[in-house]
Amino acid sequence: MSIPYIIPFNWHDIDWANVQSKVCYYQNNLAVAELKGDSGLVTKLQRNLVNSFAGRALAVRAITTNKGKNTPGINGEIWDTSIKKLDAIHRLGRVSNYSCSPVKRVYIPKSGGKLRPLGIPNMYDRGLQYLWKLALDPIAECRADRHSYGFRKGRSTQDVHTILHLLLSPKSRCDWVLEADIRGFFDNINHDWIIQNIPMDKNILREWLKAGALETTTQEFHKGIAGVPQGGPISPLIANMTLDGLEVWVANSVKHLYKKSKETSWSPKVNVVRYADDFVVTAATKRILEDIVKPSIQDFLASRGLVLNQEKTCITSVKKGFDFVGFNFRVYPDKSGPKGAKSIVKPTKEGKRRLRSKIRNAVKTNKSSGEIIVELNPILRGWANYYKATSAKKVFTSIGKYVWDKTWTWAKRKHRQLNFRDLAKLYYTRRKKRKWIFKGEWMDKELTIFLIDSVAIRRHSLARNYNPYLLDNEDYFIERNKRLSSSNLWNERHSKLLRRDKYKCKVCNEYICGEDKVEIHHIKPKSLGGDDAISNNVVLHAECHKQLTHTKSRSLLARFERGKILNI
Repeated sequence: MSIPYIIPFNWHDIDWANVQSKVCYYQNNLAVAELKGDSGLVTKLQRNLVNSFAGRALAVRAITTNKGKNTPGINGEIWDTSIKKLDAIHRLGRVSNYSCSPVKRVYIPKSGGKLRPLGIPNMYDRGLQYLWKLALDPIAECRADRHSYGFRKGRSTQDVHTILHLLLSPKSRCDWVLEADIRGFFDNINHDWIIQNIPMDKNILREWLKAGALETTTQEFHKGIAGVPQGGPISPLIANMTLDGLEVWVANSVKHLYKKSKETSWSPKVNVVRYADDFVVTAATKRILEDIVKPSIQDFLASRGLVLNQEKTCITSVKKGFDFVGFNFRVYPDKSGPKGAKSIVKPTKEGKRRLRSKIRNAVKTNKSSGEIIVELNPILRGWANYYKATSAKKVFTSIGKYVWDKTWTWAKRKHRQLNFRDLAKLYYTRRKKRKWIFKGEWMDKELTIFLIDSVAIRRHSLARNYNPYLLDNEDYFIERNKRLSSSNLWNERHSKLLRRDKYKCKVCNEYICGEDKVEIHHIKPKSLGGDDAISNNVVLHAECHKQLTHTKSRSLLARFERGKILNI
């Protein structure tokens, strides 16, 4: 009988700022070793990172704070207590004779009525995947394509619409676009190719690939013959690395078309823009895409066990327009513009339809005005955040009017006996010059609807071709993270607090992003006479707020007191 180890500290006593710093140190060395081509040093540094306490702790924190933290695998295990999390850190350090459990197969709806299969690993397998993701991502960044923007540090879909907006501008003269679709991408990647080309522990990688999937309803088991299950932390990274090199491959296929002399110069204008497994290719003519680019892409995919979906892959004129990653791209005639045309990016029709559907579902007569606002505001704010860098001002105005129409109809149905003036007084308020702002009560506070029609259009700055794991680029990404954090559409109170704190969490010292779950911390607790004044509040990551409340570490408590976020 084995003797159980003794857990020496509390989960909330872990110094996360120090943990993050140590992991960054390992990742920086990994990136430098990869650029030098020293594969032996890369392997050694990867082993050091995955065996380190900092790497294991950060992996456990990541998967216990994301959206899937309460979604178990086939064994039903969830790491929802401090004891379980600490135990997980120790377990991740013991991977000898590792055997991966099958993933739990679930299905989520796709646009068009079809279902997308997801594979949910057990918590332990998920933690190990994230741990190896930390060790693999610096290498992937060194090998990444210039215009690959999916699931990469410091990059997003906003970069996709920015670069395509520039490429489709009349000055660039990219008149045709190949909209590519890979048939069953995650289900068909060749395992042999992955094992040969993904630089990590081959035994662990093989276990993940061969684990298979178990249907939750029929208990039917599917063998892992090919592909990577969607749903694991490392799946998007493997997907990116599978398609890295596509830009160079396509560029080499059209190299012979470039003409440059003293008299004339001509370029085929071929550019690949990719987000994970979705990509488009621009070109000056339709024939280049049909005769050269498309066959070249098919050759590139064939070595990886992949093929293009001929039914969904098409070549489109930029004057007709196309949809990509939720944006509609199109070149419109414009006599006043350069070369008589202009490139415009808008929200897609499907995106607008889905938003209106969510608004209709939120505005129900059996809900209070406060409940409607609490449900609608995150939806409206998130939608505006996604499209605020596009030509969406008219769309925002139409959505704002739609929200007003639905809330007014709700008010009239809720109180059929009240007249116009009474309804206006009961459910609407004024703010500065704006009238008719929908209001409601929630937890003894008055809330107002998010005014999507007042959101200003702010252009997004395209990410430079820098590696975020190199120290030389650290200052650039610090400034970029700060700029992106400040551009998020926070509510008024969060915005004031974050602006004061320069958009950083004062516990972990990391920038707070729009997707992060945050909470307001009262420096002097209300139970001890504290109030809701700005000077007594600070915005923290939800997990950091828990640490601030529960930690017993004297060094951490002293640091928080010096940082003026704790009143002991």
